[in-house]
Amino acid sequence: MVRDEGVGLIELCGGFGSADVAAVTAAVGDAAGGVAGQVAVGHVVFGVDQVLAAAAYAAAASATP
Repeated sequence: MVRDEGVGLIELCGGFGSADVAAVTAAVGDAAGGVAGQVAVGHVVFGVDQVLAAAAYAAAASATP
């Protein structure tokens, strides 16, 4: 269905876990796996060197009314 609408890529943020990414990939197929006509699924995550900065940002954001 998403391919019929012209979607070629779905990017998921780091808030989605690996199981969520796998479920989306299974639901739409994965062009990266070499299946023609399917949709590529990406997962944007923080590198290990950014974990402390991300935690500080989350703490500051949750403290703001």
